[in-house]
Amino acid sequence: MVEVYDVGKKIRWSKAEAPVRAPLVMSEDGELMAGVSTKDSNRIVVCEFGQNTRAVKVKTIIIKHTEEVTGMGFLGVGRGLVSAGRDGYVRVTDLHSGKTLKRIEIGAKAACSILQVSGDGNVVVTVWGRDVVLWYLDTGRVHNYNLNVVRQTEGWPLAVSKDCRYLACRTEDGFDVSDAATGAFRGGFATQGSVITSAAFSNDCTKIAVGNFEGNVNVFDIITA
Repeated sequence: MVEVYDVGKKIRWSKAEAPVRAPLVMSEDGELMAGVSTKDSNRIVVCEFGQNTRAVKVKTIIIKHTEEVTGMGFLGVGRGLVSAGRDGYVRVTDLHSGKTLKRIEIGAKAACSILQVSGDGNVVVTVWGRDVVLWYLDTGRVHNYNLNVVRQTEGWPLAVSKDCRYLACRTEDGFDVSDAATGAFRGGFATQGSVITSAAFSNDCTKIAVGNFEGNVNVFDIITA
């Protein structure tokens, strides 16, 4: 069962059965949803919402990865779907033809835990354990670094901002934000009490919401000056 909520109106927009499980992603226009197949973790099921009934129906199934899919993101509106799997590949698949548009192989030992596509569709940031990989789709350039090398303190990745500029990490004291392209420290916040478990940036990248083990959520302003 998949439920979609209108956060602004504080109502449930849709509730329907769909053959998908986490991770789930929605397109920017809210018309498409993609998730890992409940029957085969190597497959991605792309669903679309009915405009009047709000029912969910399967649009297409993507079978490209040879192992479990662990991350995905839409490439703009109707342009394609970016996915990462335990097979070490990051792929861009055309949603209309089903063909592979681009792909790269990542030589990381850990599975991809974070995948973020920039709003302009030019950059894909993935995190594989301690390795951060930036893939510039317009030029094909790939840049990567290891967090253990660039960080002065230990941090566990939580989220990448929508513009692919910032990386949020949990620390032993709270959380911090660094430059996604270099790992350079940008700012941090020491929390008291429960351990930080999750984080998410706002669409305009001016705020970050941080959740802790006790179930509390705090929202912080990001000061860029």
